[in-house]
Amino acid sequence: MIDFSVLFPTYQVKTRVLIASNNAEVARCIFHTLEFYQKNFDYLLENGSNKNSGEDFIFLESNSVEIATQFKPNIVLLTSEIVEDNVGEIAKNITGGGVLVYPEKFENLLDHVQNYFRKLPYSPTDFSVKNNTLSVSTEMGEIALQTLDQKLALDLQGIQFFNQQFGIMEEDFYDPLLNFQ
Repeated sequence: MIDFSVLFPTYQVKTRVLIASNNAEVARCIFHTLEFYQKNFDYLLENGSNKNSGEDFIFLESNSVEIATQFKPNIVLLTSEIVEDNVGEIAKNITGGGVLVYPEKFENLLDHVQNYFRKLPYSPTDFSVKNNTLSVSTEMGEIALQTLDQKLALDLQGIQFFNQQFGIMEEDFYDPLLNFQ
């Protein structure tokens, strides 16, 4: 089992990346995309799964504000179902100069945060479900996905902005999603 109380001291020399979500599919989607492009990373999941092979990036997937704040993340993705009361607390623990990707509906909750970090708000992704197929609307047109997870689809633009932090640009983002299930 992972001792979450020692997160920052253990990983302070790494780039700490937080996926703040109640939907485990979000982390699976991000990891699938990073692996598709052969990006190396370590991770800690609340379910106890972990990989620690000495990579520069350590990802933490958590919906616990206590764990998230102990981690002192450099890069954060907040998904749309995160409790509003937790948004400010997570944001004020982002390392100075970090990045926060968040739903635009949380914009007013970030006004009082004093530390400096880059803010990347995102809109809910437009999608439709027809004949048991989920399609998302993108600047490149409609893209049919293998998943039917509508909560994941809502946060897809945020996941795409988040992946840009690791060198995966929009035009490349949807390729791995075509076989994500």
